[in-house]
Amino acid sequence: MIIRNIFRKLYIHPLFYFFTFLFLVTGHIYNYLLFTLIIFIHELGHTLMACFFKWKIDKICIYPYGGISKFSTLVNVYNYQEFFVLVAGPLIQVIFMFIFYNFLSIKYQSIFIFYNMFILIFNLLPIYPLDGGKLMKILFSEVFCFKFSLILSFFVSSILIGILLALSIIIKNYIFFVIILFLYFKLLGNNLNEIYNKFLLERYLYNFKFRKCIKVKSINNFKKDREHLVNGVSEKDCLKKYFIT
Repeated sequence: MIIRNIFRKLYIHPLFYFFTFLFLVTGHIYNYLLFTLIIFIHELGHTLMACFFKWKIDKICIYPYGGISKFSTLVNVYNYQEFFVLVAGPLIQVIFMFIFYNFLSIKYQSIFIFYNMFILIFNLLPIYPLDGGKLMKILFSEVFCFKFSLILSFFVSSILIGILLALSIIIKNYIFFVIILFLYFKLLGNNLNEIYNKFLLERYLYNFKFRKCIKVKSINNFKKDREHLVNGVSEKDCLKKYFIT
């Protein structure tokens, strides 16, 4: 039942069909489909763990040379849940790699390992919205306030994207250039102020039960997974004043 619901949420980007035709004509369709299968297994790992935490699945998108799982979750979702959902993708992929490897002919075993390692390493780069970028954001949110962790995550992501774009031009790898450029546009699609305001609004509308309570000087110092006292005033009262006025 869960797998059936997952397939209903599957979205194949139109460019995927174009690339499929392109590789079919050039005789590299098997390699391309093998690469796509690994991506799907990776995203399946994320989705299964999200189902375990009862997250609502929005869409599982498969792009040429990439994929992303989208969930309708709150910004204030607990860090431990977000962490396990993120690591489930690489974990399931590694398990699949060891199992599926023995069913492949010797001809494709080395390329299968190469594809898996490439996807694992690439996904763990600290660039949002890659897994590594999301993990970086979780780590920053444990150390810094939510607003600063957002800004810092997007700053680091932008710097690394710039470096990788320059590198792809230098080595003349234009497929890699397109992939990184796609990541850049995905990064630009995130409005930091909108995310931050949603973070605050959720805390005003819903009753979260966080274990730790900390004292802060202003709303801008709010952290994830924490309750706050703002200069002796409760978080709810402070947010009520913020949104009503």
